[in-house]
Amino acid sequence: MLYTLDMRLQEANQLSFGFSVCLFCLILSGSVSSYLLLATSPRDIGPFGVTLWFVCFLMSTTSLLTLVRYRLRSKKLQDDQKLKTFKYLLRQNVIWMLFATVALAMQSLRVLNLGDGLLFLLALGIIEVYFRTRTKT
Repeated sequence: MLYTLDMRLQEANQLSFGFSVCLFCLILSGSVSSYLLLATSPRDIGPFGVTLWFVCFLMSTTSLLTLVRYRLRSKKLQDDQKLKTFKYLLRQNVIWMLFATVALAMQSLRVLNLGDGLLFLLALGIIEVYFRTRTKT
C-alpha cells in the first residue's frame, strides 16, 4: 500500500516537473523568438541570431503542442497513464517539430528539395519505430 502511494506521488512529481519545464521553455523561448522576429532583422542579428531563433522556435512550438495535446487527452486518462502519455507526446512533438524546423531552416536557405525532405522524414520515421519497438530492460 505504501509502495503504491509512493510510486504515485513520484509520478505526480515527475509530471508536474515536466509541466513546469514545458511552461518555462514556452515562455522563455517564445519571448526570445518573438523579440528576434519582431524587433530585429536577420541582417542585424547575424548567423548566430538566426540559429538562436530556429532553436527557440523549436522549443516553443514543441512545448506549446505538448501542453495542448496533453490537455486534450488528459480528461480520458487514468492516473497511472498520465506520465507515460506526457512522455510519449513530448517525444512525438519533438520529432515532428524537429522535422518542421529543419524544413523551415532549409527552405530559408533555399536548399530544400524533395529528396532531402524525404530522407529526413525517413530518418525521423526510423527513430520513431526504434522508440516504439525497443524493450525496457
